[in-house]
Amino acid sequence: MTIAGEAAALRELGARLDEEGVFFRDLDLDYAFHTPAMDPVKESLAQALAGLRPGKCQIPMVSTVTGAAVDGPELGSAYWWRNVRDPVLFARAVGALTGSEVDCDVLVEIGPHPVLGTYLRRAGAGLSQPVAVIPTLSRVLAGPDALDDAHARLLAVGAQVDWSVSFPPPGKAVDLPAYPWQRGQHWNGRPDWWLEDAAPEAAAQERHPLLGARQPVATPVWRGRIDPDALGWLADHTISGTVVWPAAGYVDMALSAGQDVYEAPVEITGLTIDRALTLPFDDPGMDVELSTSLAADGEFVVSSRTGELGEWNDHARGRARRLLRDRSPSLDVDAIRIRLPEAVSREEHYTACAGAGLSYGPAFRILSVLHTGRGEVLAQYEGVLDTAPGHQAHPCLVDGALQAGMPLLAGVTDGSCPFLPAGIETVRCWRPVARSGLVHVKSRRVTAEKAVWDITVSDAHGAVSLELLGCRLRRFATGSRPSPQRLTEVLRAVPLPGGPPGPRRCRHPRRSSPLARRT
Repeated sequence: MTIAGEAAALRELGARLDEEGVFFRDLDLDYAFHTPAMDPVKESLAQALAGLRPGKCQIPMVSTVTGAAVDGPELGSAYWWRNVRDPVLFARAVGALTGSEVDCDVLVEIGPHPVLGTYLRRAGAGLSQPVAVIPTLSRVLAGPDALDDAHARLLAVGAQVDWSVSFPPPGKAVDLPAYPWQRGQHWNGRPDWWLEDAAPEAAAQERHPLLGARQPVATPVWRGRIDPDALGWLADHTISGTVVWPAAGYVDMALSAGQDVYEAPVEITGLTIDRALTLPFDDPGMDVELSTSLAADGEFVVSSRTGELGEWNDHARGRARRLLRDRSPSLDVDAIRIRLPEAVSREEHYTACAGAGLSYGPAFRILSVLHTGRGEVLAQYEGVLDTAPGHQAHPCLVDGALQAGMPLLAGVTDGSCPFLPAGIETVRCWRPVARSGLVHVKSRRVTAEKAVWDITVSDAHGAVSLELLGCRLRRFATGSRPSPQRLTEVLRAVPLPGGPPGPRRCRHPRRSSPLARRT
C-alpha cells in the first residue's frame, strides 16, 4: 500500500507503524501519482493533450485505468488525466487478460528490467490454470542474451507462435528415405513443467512459509518467492541498515524440509552459512526466489536468485537425518539461576545490539531478561508473532536464542561490531519450539574474532525442545572499507614531434635506458 501526504504526517505515521512492527519506507518523492497531490497539474495536462486524436487499437489493449479492454478512441486527454490521478486497477486488468474473454496464460513483461513479476504472479495466484510470467530485458544480462532467453521460455511454456514470420514461404514436401526408422520414445514433458513454480496448484496450507511449495520431482525440492507482505517480519532483521535473511531461517528450513521427508524429528549436522542473503526490501519490485533441495544422502542446500534471469547462488548447506537420540534431560532452571547472579534487562540488551549494528525490529525483540554468569546465560523469551503452521523453529525464536549469547562477548570485544553465525555443528529438534520459554547458553570459546557456544531452548519448566550445539560466530566488520586505488598505464604509438609519421628504427633498451644498465 502506498500512502501520500505531508512529510511531517508521513514521518509520524512511519513512527507509529514501526512501533507496531509494520514495515514502512519513505519513498522520498516530490510527486505522488494517483493521489490528490496531482490535482494542480490537471489543467496544464489537459491543455498539453488537447490535440490528441487517438485511433483504433491495432493490437488488443487492456487498460490499468479502466481495468478492461479499450478500443482506442477513448484514449484522449481525459483518459490520460485519469491515468495520472485515479488508482491503478492493476489486479483488475490482469484479471481481464487472464479471464475467459481474452484467456491469456502467458504474460510477457516488456521493459529494461523486470519489476512487475511479483505483482503479476500475485494477481494470477487464484486462477484455476497456471499463468507463466516471462521477463524480457534485465540489467544483469546483455540485451540479445536476455531476449534469447525470453524467446526460449515462451517456446517452453507453449506460447502461440506465428511461424510465418520466420518461415514465410511454404515448405516443399520430399519423399521419406527408404530405410526403416529406428523408432524410440523421447520424454518431452509438458509446458507447465517449465514454469518457475512447477506446483502452482498447491494450496496455501501446503506451502511452507519459508520453503514454498514442494516440486513434483524425484529429489525433494522446494521453491518459493519471498513475499514482503507475508514475511514482513524479515524487515526487522537488519545488519548496519540492510535487511539480511537470518541464519535462523536456514535452521527452520532444514528442520522443516527434513520433517516433511522423514515424517519424524530431525537432526541437522554440519550446517554452514557460506554467503549472506541480503533482501532489497526498499525495492517495490523485489523478486527473490528460494530453492531448497534435500538429497537422498541427507545433504540439503538453500539457494536464491534474483529475477527470472538471475543466477542461482548457494547460501547454506548441511546434512539432515532422522533424530534417533532421546530428548535431553530437562534444564534445572532453579540451579542455573542460582549460579547466574547478574542480570541484563531487555533495554540494556537491545541497546548493546544496536551499538554493534544489529538494530532489531519488534519481531526479533523477544528476550525479556538475561541472567548472566561466568561463561553462561539464561534468558527468558516471548515471541511477538503468531507462528504460522509448518515452522519447526520459527526464525524469530531461534534468532532470539542466538542473541542470548551476546553477554558472553562482554570484556572480549568493544561491542562495536556484531558477531554473526557462520555455522552450527549439530541441531536437534524434538518438537516445534514453543512461542515462549527459556534459552540456556554455555560458552565453549570466545576470542576477539570468534566465538563458539552451545544453546538449549526449553519451555518455561525446562523441558528441552531444541539444541544448537557448536554455534560458530565470527566478528563481522560493518564499516565500509575504502576501495583500493588502481593505476592503469596505457601505451600508444604516436609520431615524434616535428618528424614524419613514417617507420623508425627502435633503439636497443640496453644501450639507452638507465634502468637496463649493469652496475
